[in-house]
Amino acid sequence: MPALRKSAASSEARRKALEKAADFATRHQTLLDLSERYFEAEAQMHAVGEETQRKIDEVHAKAKKIVAELNASLKQSAKEMIATQEPKANVAQRLGLTTAALNRLIADEKTTADEGSTNAVGTETEQAGQEANE
Repeated sequence: MPALRKSAASSEARRKALEKAADFATRHQTLLDLSERYFEAEAQMHAVGEETQRKIDEVHAKAKKIVAELNASLKQSAKEMIATQEPKANVAQRLGLTTAALNRLIADEKTTADEGSTNAVGTETEQAGQEANE
């Protein structure tokens, strides 16, 4: 193969440099596109997480309200049973509670829904059931 002249060698080097630059630019654009997709997906993921948390908070608030209303209904029903002049021990037995649990239930002290789904009455109901099984 004959030796390339300096201008031919120079243009060949320039051609190779341009090919490499084009390859580099293509890879760079591909990486740019992929990173853009990544960050868009990440933003969507955070938005979904925030929306989900908002809905969870909404449902939790609604559940707390319902639990408070039901707790008031429990108290009212127990107070009405006692108002029939039925002895507290009999009322407690009918409700599956101990007399102490019944007294706590009808007490005017406010029980908070923050104690979770197992309040003092639920715990006492479970204990009364266990005592009956023994």
